[in-house]
Amino acid sequence: MKLLRVRASNYKNCCDDLTIDFVAKSKKTSEDKEYELQEIAEDLYVFNTAAFVGKNASGKTSAIELLECCYSILSEFRLEDKHYNYDNVKLEIVFYQNDYIFKYNTILKADPNLGSKANFTEQHIYRKKYYKSKVKEIYANEGFEEITDLGELPEDTSIIFFILKKKTPRAVYFNCEGEGMDTYRLIFRAMTTYKISKNILLKVIKIFDDNIKSLEMVDEKHYKIAFQDDIKELSDSELLYMLSSGTTKGVLLYIFVVAALENGFDLLIDEVENHFHKTLVENMISLFKDKTVNKKCATLIFTTHYCEVLDLFNRQDNIWIAKSDNKIHLDNMYESYNIRPELLKSRQFYNNAFDTSVNYEDLMAFTDHVLARETDIDPSRVGVTGGSYGGFMTNWIIGHTDRFAAAASQRSIANWISFEHMSDIGHTFTRREQSVLTVESAEKLWKHSPLKYVGNCKTPTLFVHSDQDYRCHVAEGMEMFAALKVLGVETRMCVIHGENHELSRSGKPRNRIIRMQEILNWMDHYLKGGKEA
Repeated sequence: MKLLRVRASNYKNCCDDLTIDFVAKSKKTSEDKEYELQEIAEDLYVFNTAAFVGKNASGKTSAIELLECCYSILSEFRLEDKHYNYDNVKLEIVFYQNDYIFKYNTILKADPNLGSKANFTEQHIYRKKYYKSKVKEIYANEGFEEITDLGELPEDTSIIFFILKKKTPRAVYFNCEGEGMDTYRLIFRAMTTYKISKNILLKVIKIFDDNIKSLEMVDEKHYKIAFQDDIKELSDSELLYMLSSGTTKGVLLYIFVVAALENGFDLLIDEVENHFHKTLVENMISLFKDKTVNKKCATLIFTTHYCEVLDLFNRQDNIWIAKSDNKIHLDNMYESYNIRPELLKSRQFYNNAFDTSVNYEDLMAFTDHVLARETDIDPSRVGVTGGSYGGFMTNWIIGHTDRFAAAASQRSIANWISFEHMSDIGHTFTRREQSVLTVESAEKLWKHSPLKYVGNCKTPTLFVHSDQDYRCHVAEGMEMFAALKVLGVETRMCVIHGENHELSRSGKPRNRIIRMQEILNWMDHYLKGGKEA
């Protein structure tokens, strides 16, 4: 079975007939056929990698959750409510199976009697024989015949059951946020489910921590870990404390990568950069493109803010630009934009060729819209906070307006010149974001640095950084903090010991609590007269 196309209406806040098509549309070169595409039938090609990019809140997650919804129907023939409402969602799922193209239509309904399960109504399934000569017409109504007399099923079960018959993973939606101690249990459960050997686990572990010789589950709560010169038996909480969050998340994700490649199912990852460094993302993409490794036509589907990884894609029809203009819509790069294939896709993003950059004006317009709509909010008591890019924008905002009563800047960039020379990705990221380095145009970097405008700052501002953050070094926050001190602006610097850039997402629980309490105290003090900051 291979998913070809999904179409949805009334889904979340998306536009009607939101469509995601995995069939190759543009010209198929010999290189594409070797590295970018999978031939699932004669002259019928689908992607081995696909990506969704766009601004924050542009709809990337909605798109990948729609795919998760469809894969759940194809895999389990049922849907369980996962924090979003299925009611009145109209779906069309087109897939290939055993020389046939199948088209399935249904309207999902909520039913109190079914609890969290969705009710399948108005179900129809059609099929037509696939012919090479008709590859450009696979979605055309011509040739489709409805399959009838399939039998009776419970309301919470899709009639796709009669076609695919066997429940089996056809995709996995990877998300380890909030799993915590359960992560290790998930790793070993996945190894059992997908028959992954201990040797494979060890190879995966060594990608992230070469000091670990082995990791074994003793029971549901205890694990044995061997280092080069030591063996420890630890509880799940102790293991969580000992290993880095990057190692823990990376091992879990790569176990699913192995499972997908060995079993031929698709892997969905939301915001792949939240899990590990760009180099490892590039490595993962290369595994799905390598047909000596990806022998069973698995597909990697992900959302990202790392637009530069798209430079690894030769094609453009496997990239969607997510946008939200009241309604979420997806623009296929090949179909919607006339971009020369030899141009770097990342450079087009950074030059805002796809209207994907978030800037100060966007954020202020969003703020104005919310305040106009939500009249219970007091405009004189609004705060602003953000981390990483959000921290950079917070620093920029306080230098360009005093409309906010308080600010909390987290793991931020203050000065592109210092960032270039201190960050672990400074010289590469700075060039990608700003198109120049200090030796080429220090003036341009300084013009785009929040620190240049610090003399305009009046907003009481908290700075939160981690002392092991090598992405946005603590010195970036210190530069802003020191400048506000000189200006006499209320400010506070909070440095969290032993954490890195991932503090808010996967830091130690006690440190995540400290971070949140610092922000809450600051906002309480300046927004509603609470406890002292």
